Amino acid sequence: MRGADPATGIDWDDTRRHVEAVTLDDDGRQAVYELSARRVYQRLDVLLARR
Repeated sequence: MRGADPATGIDWDDTRRHVEAVTLDDDGRQAVYELSARRVYQRLDVLLARR
C-alpha cells in the first residue's frame, strides 16, 4: 500500500519498521525478509527455487 499514515507520517509499507518492532531471532527476521522479497520479486523466486 502506498502512502503514509496521516497521524504519524510513517509509510504504510515500511516493512522493516514492523519487523523490528516484534521479537524475532535472526533466523526469523531473515525468513520474513526473504518471504517478502520472494513475493514482490516473483521472477527472483523462480530462479532461486531452481537452485
